[in-house]
Amino acid sequence: MDMIIKNTTRGTIVVSVDGRQLTVGSEALLPGFGSPDFVIFSKSIEKWDDEPKGSVTIDERVRLEILESLKHTLAARKLTCEIE
Repeated sequence: MDMIIKNTTRGTIVVSVDGRQLTVGSEALLPGFGSPDFVIFSKSIEKWDDEPKGSVTIDERVRLEILESLKHTLAARKLTCEIE
């Protein structure tokens, strides 16, 4: 799975996954004090941003692949995350 982080805000991480865009719900935390840099909300991974309304949701297998890829992509940037 080819993932690129396109944008981060305090509450989202926008990624490109194999050419498709996805907005993942997250919470950016202050560094230090033993906390991760981001908390990722796995349930926010439901549909691709470019899918029409009412389309098929992202299944659990793909969601887990996206989460693993996101963890590796953040780790490559020396950022930590926790999945909820």
